[in-house]
Amino acid sequence: MGLQHILQGYDHVLFILGLLMLPLRFRPLCMLVSTFTLAHSMTLGLAVFNVVRLPSVFVEVAIAGSIIYVALENYWQLNNKLSKDKWPSVWRRRLIMTFLFGLIHGFGFSYILNEIGLGDQISAALMFFNLGVECGQLMVVACIFPLMALAFKYPKGFVLARFGSLMIVAMGSMWLLERLP
Repeated sequence: MGLQHILQGYDHVLFILGLLMLPLRFRPLCMLVSTFTLAHSMTLGLAVFNVVRLPSVFVEVAIAGSIIYVALENYWQLNNKLSKDKWPSVWRRRLIMTFLFGLIHGFGFSYILNEIGLGDQISAALMFFNLGVECGQLMVVACIFPLMALAFKYPKGFVLARFGSLMIVAMGSMWLLERLP
């Protein structure tokens, strides 16, 4: 179900695509995606076991805001024409932000799981859901990363990434407006 949710959950796919719009190597990118999974796994577990609950309106707005933030940060970083030695510090900041945003996205996942129910084996269901989410995210990365890596070898690749980031901002903004109370 986690794999199905990622492939059908456009907001989460868009967040992952936002992570791909910077010229990062494959390993750091996989670490970002795994950090996202670790963070959302924590809050997903806390929410499913009713340890922590947040209002769904807040969470849905925050998810849209996280998509907008990542895309705006991309656009800003890509316009700064950083040298290759500066990208590691950008990556470290992105790692922290991805963890924080993953915490918010975990609450979003919990609403879905609570809707459909987990049955008697809650721990196993959570584990397999998270494995499915991680597989789905890594599938998106595996499909898009080679294209972006190739694109970033050319100056037009940065133009493409800036344009893609602006499209992500537009979609995230649309979702933000839809989700505001």
